[in-house]
Order: sequence, then structure tokens, then C-alpha cells
Amino acid sequence: MPSNTRLISLGNTPKKASFLKFIQQTAHDFSLWKRGDSMIVAVSGGPDSSCLLDCLVMLGKKYDWKLHIAHVNYALRGEDSDCDERLVRERANLYNVPISVLRPDISGKENNLEARLRSIRYEFFETLRVRLGFDAIAVAHTEDDQAETVLLRLLRGSGLRGLGAMRPRDGVIIRPFLCTPKADIARYLKENTLPFRIDQSNADPKFTRNRIRHELLPLLETFNPNIRETLAHSALSLADDADVLAHSLHRSVFVSHNDEKKSFSVRTTTFCALHSSLQRSVLRDFVEESGACEQPFSFSVIEEMRKFLAGTKNKVAEKSFHGLKFTRRGAKVGVLLEKK
Repeated sequence: MPSNTRLISLGNTPKKASFLKFIQQTAHDFSLWKRGDSMIVAVSGGPDSSCLLDCLVMLGKKYDWKLHIAHVNYALRGEDSDCDERLVRERANLYNVPISVLRPDISGKENNLEARLRSIRYEFFETLRVRLGFDAIAVAHTEDDQAETVLLRLLRGSGLRGLGAMRPRDGVIIRPFLCTPKADIARYLKENTLPFRIDQSNADPKFTRNRIRHELLPLLETFNPNIRETLAHSALSLADDADVLAHSLHRSVFVSHNDEKKSFSVRTTTFCALHSSLQRSVLRDFVEESGACEQPFSFSVIEEMRKFLAGTKNKVAEKSFHGLKFTRRGAKVGVLLEKK
């Protein structure tokens, strides 16, 4: 077992069969998979993804699916990063599952390293999925991760769509553990003597998410011991509400001009007839679907966009908002998704 690999104990837990049954129920509730599917499994070597890989291998005997492991070695933590990769390769060999490893060049300064690393790995996962002709990409986000994401987006001023946080299924991305607490995963790992790696950067307080995990959530638990579950359930409800609004509103405002969805026109009359709160909701949903930005826009940026669209003073105007270029020509407004 590589150095820095350890097992943790958090008390009693349901046996493997019960744990797998719960995961299957989540998959059924959110239509995550079916018999014969093929999945890219994102495995960092950490506890959550190591548990996910084991579960999918076990369930693969029942569902007759194909798996392919994807691992990214950023080489940011020296020997620790190589130990992560080594463990994932060992597990791939043990399970007899093919593996692809990416070692990206991330040299140079970066203002938002977290966002860049996320973009790199998801682009790798999707490229691999398309090349292999697979159906889905399985990632190991948990109920705790969902709670952290809700709080992170609340602190950034996100609206309904942003507070809906992560979905169990988001296109080809599936999250079988999104209703599963990290504590249950830790118990599963101990019960089944599964090795995993610990990324020490997850304790670094310079990252906002880590402060939420280690400072804010424990404080909130003094008010509500079940705060993680409460926030995760709220996220699912808000996501449903956002979907209803999106279906009925934003598609009536923004009209795509091509199949690639890079150019749009805005029905300004329809937009201006909406209440300002609904205008902001429409814009947030449009921004998310456009893929213009890795993170939801802040309230102030959304409000600036809203005022641009609702304004009538300037007959000819152009303005860019983090990858979205708005152009006004009289009553007509166009939107172009700029190249990243």
C-alpha cells in the first residue's frame, strides 16, 4: 500500500449488499444507468472515487456494463501525485478495468487554478468518452460535496439555478453518490479493507471550499445536526424549480441561430415584460446552458446584464460579460458566445 494511503473507521455501517442496494435505488430514482451501459469512471485515488470504482465493478456483474478508468496526474504534489496514480493503476489491474491517464502541462500563472484544473479533467473525461463511444462519465461527488457547493454558491450570490448546485445526472455526467454521506463511504472502505489516498491540499484553508468544509459546516451543525442532508435535499428541490422556470421562460427569450448554439437573438419585448426577478432567473439559466463560464455569474454581473437588455437609452451598444458578447442595434439584441 503506497505511503499516505490509510483506512478510517467511523463506526458501524450497513453491509456491502445494503450499501449497493442504496446506490442502485439512487440510480433508479434519477435514471443514471441501464443494463449494458458503458461508463468512464473518474478516479483520483481518494476515498470517494475509490469507493465508487469498487461499487461499479461489483454492480457491473449484474448490469453487464463496460468500465474505463480515467485518472489525471497534475504533478502538483510531487511524489504524492505519483503515488495517487500508482494506486489507481494497481486497482485498475486488480479489477481488470482498462485505464487512461492524463499528465497535463499546467505551467504558468493562473488566477483561478481550481477552475482550470476542473476544466482540464472534464475535457479529458469527455474526450475519452467520445473516443471510446461510451455512454456516461461517473464521478464521485457526495451529499457532503453537494452541501458545500450550495454554501459556496450562496456566498457568491447565486440565484435559483446556482443554488440547485449539482444534479445526479447532468447530461452524460452521472453522480451515483450524490445522496450518500461521506461517513457511509468511509465505513464502506473500512468494512471492505479498500485502500485510498488522502490529498493534503483538501485541508488547506486558502481554498474557500476547504474553509466551508472545516469551519462553516461544523458551525452550522450546532444549529442543525443534519445540515448536510438538509442542504443537499434543498438543492434537489431548487434544481427542480429552476428546471420548470427554464423550460417556460428562457427558451422564449433566447433564440439560437445555429446548431452549435454560439449565436442567439433576444426577444427583448418578451424579456422586458417579465418581472426583474424572472429576468435575472432567465439570464442565470442562459449563462449556465451556454457554458460561457465555469462558475455561475455573481448577482452583480447578472444585474448588469439585465440592465443592458432592459435598457433603452443606447440605440447602439456592445458589452461583454465573461465570454458572452451582447450587441444592441435599436430594438434588436444579439448574443455571441466568444471563444474561450
